Amino acid sequence: MITISLVAATVASSLPAFASNGDANAVIGQPRQTALAETALRLAAILNSEAIIIGDEKSDEKAAKLMAQLFGTNEEMKAAESDYPGIGKELADAVLPIINGYMRARLPQLHETQAALYTRTFSSSELETLIAFHSSPTGQKVIQLMIASLKPKAMLAEAQASEDFKITSSSALSDIRDTVPVILAGLGPEDQFVLEKFGRSGLVDRMKAVAPETQTIALEWMAEYASGEEAETDMIVQAVFAKRENTAE
Repeated sequence: MITISLVAATVASSLPAFASNGDANAVIGQPRQTALAETALRLAAILNSEAIIIGDEKSDEKAAKLMAQLFGTNEEMKAAESDYPGIGKELADAVLPIINGYMRARLPQLHETQAALYTRTFSSSELETLIAFHSSPTGQKVIQLMIASLKPKAMLAEAQASEDFKITSSSALSDIRDTVPVILAGLGPEDQFVLEKFGRSGLVDRMKAVAPETQTIALEWMAEYASGEEAETDMIVQAVFAKRENTAE
């Protein structure tokens, strides 16, 4: 459930050195703002798709496990787990569909915020290059390998050390970088050729530079509540506890 704007850049920079045809300090052109914004929105939808941000059943299993681990660091939840063994996972399983539903409805908002950043950062032609790569079979393979191999070790450690389970971009990016060896091992010669070509675009360092901000945007978006979401989540939590209490009587 994190964005992947850093992945391709990190993987590409891990390959043997290559010459860049781009200029990282070049002045970004000013095409028609509407067209630029539309192109940026297309890129945002690819890099922050529902499959990446919300995921599937396997993603839910990982998220439920992560939530249960986080609950284990909270004194109130420790007491609840002692009284009702397994309630942490039960709560996670109950609230995740609610959270995912609201996130799915709010996804266009994330796309618009990320697109605004891309519009400020890249030219129209650079955005098209990024879209072409991330839409290609190699780009999609990189994304899928990242999702499959991501282990939120740094994010979990940071959240456990925080009173409000806060996660910052630094821990998210650390966990993303840890997926690079697995991604490289899963790429064939043709994929490496595509990555090297992408590296020559001059966008590798630019993507790595903007990655902390893209991750911060995504994490802040994830931490927000939609109208009615908090109340519905609280209702579900109370129902889970009520069911356990009734069963224990």
